[in-house]
Formats: sequence, C-alpha cells, structure tokens
Amino acid sequence: MIARFACLCGLAMLTAGCVDTVAQNQPAVQAPAHINMERRDGVSPYGAKVAVIDIQGAPPSASADLSRAFEKQARAREINLTDPKIANYLVRGYLNSGPAAGGAAFSVVWDVYDAKKRRIQRIDDVIFVKDAAPDRIDETVLNQVAAQSADDLAAVLSNMPEAIAESSSTSAKTVSVAQTSGVSRLPASPVLASTAPQVQGIGMASSLR
Repeated sequence: MIARFACLCGLAMLTAGCVDTVAQNQPAVQAPAHINMERRDGVSPYGAKVAVIDIQGAPPSASADLSRAFEKQARAREINLTDPKIANYLVRGYLNSGPAAGGAAFSVVWDVYDAKKRRIQRIDDVIFVKDAAPDRIDETVLNQVAAQSADDLAAVLSNMPEAIAESSSTSAKTVSVAQTSGVSRLPASPVLASTAPQVQGIGMASSLR
C-alpha cells in the first residue's frame, strides 16, 4: 500500500488557512461508491476557478512528477487552476493502490469544496494499470492517473454555475459577432491564463485548513 504523503499543487504558502480542518481518512482501493458527474455538453470548466490544496498518497519520489502530470492534463481540459484566495472551489486528492489481477489498481478520490469551505462533491475512480506494481508509480501510472483525474474534475466543474455562466456568455458574444458580420462561427474556447501558478514540489499537508 502506498504510504500517505502529500504534494502541494499551487503555491504551498497560499494554501494555509484555505479550508477548516476536516477529519479525513484515506480511502481504500475499492469500486467507486457512486456514479461521478458527466461533463455538461458545450460547457468548458474554465469559468469555475479551482485551487488544488494537495494530493495525498504518492511516495516522495513521485509526488512532484504526479503534480506536474496532473497540471498538464488539467490545462489540456481547460481547468482553470488558480490561487486559493480567488478560487471558486478547493479540491483535495487522495491516491491509494493495491494489487489486481495482471497489474495494480489505483484509487483516486477528489473532495470538492465550495468557497465557504463546505464539501459539495466527492469524485472517486479506480484506474487499472496492466503489469504495474502497487508500490511503484512509473510514467505509465502517472499519465493514466493524471488523465483520469483531470477528466473527472473537468466533468464536475463543467456543471458548476460559474462555468455554465461563462460558457453562455461566450456563446452569446460569438452569436452576436457572427450575426453582425454575416459569418457563422463556432464558439471559441477560453484561453488558459498564462499566469496560473505552477505546480510546486512536495509539501506536507495532513489536513485541510
């Protein structure tokens, strides 16, 4: 079983005091307890700004790599990673692992909190990686875990009111421009902010604050 460690996504100094301490137990590897949200058609998650407090469970040798892999996959899905002080939502991730026939199973759980520090959604998924070992996170595991995590989080954020409102506004502006010019155009995807904080290295965070 992978020992519990934490890596901070975003500037570690900015996460202190973000969320009140919440009793947390690292989830065991098992089938998801519920069906996760599906991504809303035609809605980019970009309008719902989010800060990742930490991802617990990765060994220290892989923590920074997992953070970077997740950031890359999140940006590819138009997830707007930002400073906790201005985020609409705060998320905390957990990674756990166990043996499975022909490889290993990696459990990924995300708790999503609103700006008032209330948990509003739990995302859980299990990723099977063929020929993988539960106590080792290599590049294949990193990429699959990061990609699935980003997919799941993007789906939830696309259902948030901030994302829906921004996508509606973008579509309305596009329609207005197209009508004025007499040219039909598809809605443009929002451009990711170049000033979004970079994923930092390993940091310890035993609880949300």
